[in-house]
Amino acid sequence: MKNLARRLLNLGLQHPKVRAYVKEVVRPEMIDQARSNWEIEHQAQLNPNSFLNSPQFRFAPPGHFYSPLPDLDYIEATVVNDSGVIPSLDSDKEKTLSDLDLDLDRQFAFLTTLLKFYPDAAALFPESSPGQTRYWFNNSFYSYGDGIVLFGMTRYFTPRRVIEVGSGFSSALLLDTVERYSESATELIFIEPYPDRLQELLRAQDTVTLIDQPVQSVSASLFEQLQANDILLIDSSHVTKTGSDVNYLVFEVLPRLSSGVIVHFHDIFSFEYPIQWLREGRAWNEAYLIRAFLQYNSMYEILLMNNYVSKKYDAKFAAQYPLLTHNPGCALWLRKR
Repeated sequence: MKNLARRLLNLGLQHPKVRAYVKEVVRPEMIDQARSNWEIEHQAQLNPNSFLNSPQFRFAPPGHFYSPLPDLDYIEATVVNDSGVIPSLDSDKEKTLSDLDLDLDRQFAFLTTLLKFYPDAAALFPESSPGQTRYWFNNSFYSYGDGIVLFGMTRYFTPRRVIEVGSGFSSALLLDTVERYSESATELIFIEPYPDRLQELLRAQDTVTLIDQPVQSVSASLFEQLQANDILLIDSSHVTKTGSDVNYLVFEVLPRLSSGVIVHFHDIFSFEYPIQWLREGRAWNEAYLIRAFLQYNSMYEILLMNNYVSKKYDAKFAAQYPLLTHNPGCALWLRKR
């Protein structure tokens, strides 16, 4: 191995990352994966970046214990249960979330309170394709359950200000709800680095603030303007890593929020992701960070876990709230104490 590293350096590769890689990172198991030393030399000489990013020679390939990308074969063999579900997504196994103060009866009571706005939502929004509204229920991004709960939250808390990080169908619902029902002016602030879809939703009479840059570059002081009953709506990249939006929001923004601010995270489910998403190659990890954030954290309370509560009480909703049973949603709602 030392001879191979010396030969690579003698190739005259000046790329500092390649030199550092050769000196510090190349490990015997990676060398063994190659057919020959010549193959390693050849790849490194042709294109240093390709050499660095090659699945064979990167620091740790997907599934390796040093890689953040999961080992799907291991998950299929040891984590997924006989029903084809990752256990903590099974609403009958509350013990898998025993580290959190769920208080499901309280969550159910609060959801029932929000559902007093269900008739208005069902009357306002069509199931498919927009009519006079921007939002419709049967979409692939923010459908039935999530939409009904967001509508109810907005009506119930009547926020003075809403900041949304990551825009889309939830933005459409917010715009429609505020336009139709806001008795007093609700300020809408959208933080979206790719604003084309949002801009298509806006109408001439809409008065909103659009910040078209990553949330990491937005001063945390903006979020300090939120007060009790205001809403911070987060639909992020769902990935915690160096410099990510998730890290910024959890480490810099959440601690600064005022008491009584309502916080929404999308695609949290029951703090685990559907196995199908992992099979598709999604290696999201935001839900795990949020679960760890909430453990032993007396400063935030769980108001509602859409997916968990709706599935547990599905039979009670079927007759009275049929739209909710189409898709319970996957949002997590918190409140700063």
